Amino acid sequence: MKQQILDKVQALLPELPLAQLAEAPKLEEHGDIAIPFFLLSKERKQSPVHIAKEYEEKLRGFQIPEIAKVEAAGPYLNIHISLSYKAKSVLENIAEKSKTHSSFYETATKQKILVEYPSPNNNKALHLGHVRNIFLGNSLSKILKKTGNTVFKVNLNNDRGIAICKSLLSYKLWGEGKTPESEKQKSDKFGTYYYTLFDKENKAHPELKLEEKAQELLRLWEAGDKETLDLWRRFIDWMLEGNKETYKNYKISFDKEYFESEIYKEGKEIVQKAFENKVQGFAKDESGAIFVDLEDKNLGKKFLLRSDGTALYMTQDLYLAYEKEKLFHPDKYVFIVGSEQEYHFHVLFELLSRIGFGGNEKNFHLSYGMIYLPEGRMKSREGNVVEADELLAEQKALAKENLKERNPNLSEEELEKRAQIIGYSSLAFFILKFNPRSDFVFNPKESLSFEGETGPYVQYTYARICSILRKAAYKEKAPDFTEYSDKELALINTLAKYKDALEEASEQYKISALAHYLVQLCKKFNELYQNEPILKAGEKRKQALLYLCSCTASIIKDALDLLDIEVLEEM
Repeated sequence: MKQQILDKVQALLPELPLAQLAEAPKLEEHGDIAIPFFLLSKERKQSPVHIAKEYEEKLRGFQIPEIAKVEAAGPYLNIHISLSYKAKSVLENIAEKSKTHSSFYETATKQKILVEYPSPNNNKALHLGHVRNIFLGNSLSKILKKTGNTVFKVNLNNDRGIAICKSLLSYKLWGEGKTPESEKQKSDKFGTYYYTLFDKENKAHPELKLEEKAQELLRLWEAGDKETLDLWRRFIDWMLEGNKETYKNYKISFDKEYFESEIYKEGKEIVQKAFENKVQGFAKDESGAIFVDLEDKNLGKKFLLRSDGTALYMTQDLYLAYEKEKLFHPDKYVFIVGSEQEYHFHVLFELLSRIGFGGNEKNFHLSYGMIYLPEGRMKSREGNVVEADELLAEQKALAKENLKERNPNLSEEELEKRAQIIGYSSLAFFILKFNPRSDFVFNPKESLSFEGETGPYVQYTYARICSILRKAAYKEKAPDFTEYSDKELALINTLAKYKDALEEASEQYKISALAHYLVQLCKKFNELYQNEPILKAGEKRKQALLYLCSCTASIIKDALDLLDIEVLEEM
């Protein structure tokens, strides 16, 4: 819309380099297009205020029908687009794209992007921190796909190591042959108990030397001891089975899953080859251990192979990168991992760059901060966590209570359905509205409020619009666009900005941009709703307002879907 108008202005004023000058005004009251004259001022040796006045007079003389007003404001010339033209351009575009399920933004650089998440440690059930990871991964994958990219989703299961062996030892000492079935527990919750029990017993009984015994169990595992491997396989199967159920509850699926136990020994050949080929920084110390010197990048020295030839953790990641490259050939890798791993990824990306797998230009760490409980930080070893399954169940239960208060006549089936959707959406929206790098405190009751920056507020706005359209028995058709008044301007302007929010979410991986946009859109609609009796308006104006309502609902639904949130037409 703006470009079409700029093209017309350019044709009338060919001496103006509008492609360089035109920009969006900082304030809505300054119109839709701003042209600053600082550059021309230097060339012409005239005041930019004088030049702005000169072009104000010229443009007014042309009487372009799509332009409602031009006005000089200091060194700027501000152009206000005609409301009827703006409404027609914005709303018809929304209606058309909604019918065809097209994206409101298409990236200019379509890529094959591999998104790796949530990559849990398989010694405990998934918790609130993993939930943030899952929501980020689910939503980003949808956004990237919708905007024209090909997306692959992969998961790395950290199913070996000392933490796993602590759980195994704990079960071996105190499990007494119990199983998830015998205890009537979800299998990963059953396994989590033994992980926390290890920490508790280790603190209470240092004489048992549990840390040493866990290290011995790890040595037995790596040596292929049958009894240890059988116990490990049984325990890991419990954890993986529990994770699968949680993934289903959180609507997550993968194109490929990797397991640390299957790849941890690999990668040694990659490191050895890099050393032999004298790749920058690769060296051996006096013991024969291979490391890479990253002092030039302020990353210190990173050891990759011990003197006995055994691999360290980073070596596994190099091999995994090789495997993913071989199978998917992506243009970009996105790793969704907590901020405590930032150093690890700085080192990994530098190593990948040096061995030819692409560095920061090909790899991106979507780093996210901590979620705190009102009483403080979660600690898995102490059992002070909110498990993912329990969290979702609690949100659903709270949503159910709210719904019963608001609508006591709902059938049990409908109550169950709405509570499930609202509970899930309240959690997803509350988490996704924060910049991923931010730490925040999770407040369940606040997340379920029907007021403020919440999922239920956005869903309720959508349901309100659906109710209006039902009452009017609305059938979509283009209205008389001259029926719009300045009362609708703020809402139409906000609708026009959806493309910008989607572009920011897609190109900068900033999912919070969509959540913030939705809150602003709903606020603008509700302001209009409070001040304009839509169903009581004259017929022509009512049809125009209903068309605006329908387009607003389409954008809300589209954006919520990209946040992986289901809409409700009645609440």
